[in-house]
Amino acid sequence: MLVGLIALLATFFNLTTSHTNSGANNETEHPDPILRTTAADSKPMVPPDTIAKAFIAAKGAEEKLKWVRQPEVVKERLMQAPEELLQTENVKLSLYSISSNLDCGYVSYIAYFPNGKKRLLSVVPTEQGQKVDWDTYIRHGTATWEQLLTEQVNTADMRVIVKPFNYYNFQYHDEKKWRCFIINSPDLPRSIYAYTKRNTKTDQTLLHLSTTKRAILRLTSQPDSARRRQFTITHVVSSDWLMPTETFQDRYMTPLKKP
Repeated sequence: MLVGLIALLATFFNLTTSHTNSGANNETEHPDPILRTTAADSKPMVPPDTIAKAFIAAKGAEEKLKWVRQPEVVKERLMQAPEELLQTENVKLSLYSISSNLDCGYVSYIAYFPNGKKRLLSVVPTEQGQKVDWDTYIRHGTATWEQLLTEQVNTADMRVIVKPFNYYNFQYHDEKKWRCFIINSPDLPRSIYAYTKRNTKTDQTLLHLSTTKRAILRLTSQPDSARRRQFTITHVVSSDWLMPTETFQDRYMTPLKKP
């Protein structure tokens, strides 16, 4: 993962300044098979900002599909996207972060819309080149907030902003048993409260994240969860809004095997 992030940093800063020099070919074989360019292709990696701008400029769902990763997985969601998410006019991009998860390094931007709304746009290296992660962009969950808050589903993996909090009440009144967090999302009209059982694997994983953090959390409802806006956190799926191939909790909390 560290090698991938270093490569992405080098790619971002070097190619961003040099990709306009036609005729230059500084292609090198990189040890990370996801990040390197192949000899057969003989093409340098396209800078992430170029991919992000091309995605925003692409008109219509079919055109945007060409710029996202795992198109066969997200196609149905993309085709059903509201018009706002397909907007191309007057959408501004600003570099937000250069990060890494369990799989790779990636670059994120904030897309600012004319109506004042904004979205996180992450560009991820894949075997097909750098692509936009559509599910991060739309804040996809395995259920909608409405379904979770009305108890139509009992469990869902949701992209959230999580922060430690201090609200113990009802079935979560025992501070020695539960640890409280407050959950927010641009798609939530009001905050909700979520709890981990203290000293569990989920609890210890979440404690290793920063004070306020984007994450994908598995939220499970209990009796009266919807009315009281209180849920149990049963798994830390990802330490950011990018979905890894193996959950953050499973990888992070697994001790290193001795050689």
